[in-house]
Amino acid sequence: MKKLITALATLILLTSASYAFDRPTISLGGSTTAAYFEAAAHEVENSEQSQKETGAALGGYVSAFGELTIADRLTIGVAYVPEDLETETVTRSRADKTTTDTSSTVTQTIKAQLTDMTTVYVALNLTENFYVKFGTVNMDLVTKETLGTGSAYGNADLDGDVYGAGYTMTMDNGVFLRAEAMRVNIGGTSLTSTTNSANKIVLDDIDGVNASLSIGKSF
Repeated sequence: MKKLITALATLILLTSASYAFDRPTISLGGSTTAAYFEAAAHEVENSEQSQKETGAALGGYVSAFGELTIADRLTIGVAYVPEDLETETVTRSRADKTTTDTSSTVTQTIKAQLTDMTTVYVALNLTENFYVKFGTVNMDLVTKETLGTGSAYGNADLDGDVYGAGYTMTMDNGVFLRAEAMRVNIGGTSLTSTTNSANKIVLDDIDGVNASLSIGKSF
């Protein structure tokens, strides 16, 4: 969240300074995105650590964005994903030791939801059509688990960085089409069980790439 606040503060400062130049251009639009992500996590129970589970996901989502372009060169924008993104439900059965000589089988069902994904970014137009872009992304991680071990975990706030490049084609009426590819890195987190403070889940960094097609209009 600190990265997001810093980016928003920078946005406000740059916007204020932009009025010393020509009138900035405001753009509104929407994007459809295909994304691929990889992540790994493990659970710690007291002093025992479970085997690290890795997974990958391929999916898509839509977003809306607003931008401010200064002197036809520097663009500052905010993109928001209005829909919640859900992972598939993963179910695992494992032996859980109850005494020194006996154990029982427990079932672990895990599902996660990403909400309020917001990206604040800056794009620099290197040519009339080609640009490079970088920014920060923030989202809420909502856990939806049913664990046979009895553990329960709360939610978390995730921050990450994005960078990439794109190509824009603008028409005479201000409507534009855009294609871009981005690299995404979302920082990991650690969640402590609300029922047993000795148990926790450790999520490594989430790495991914996405490709977007956008349409918008400049005013």
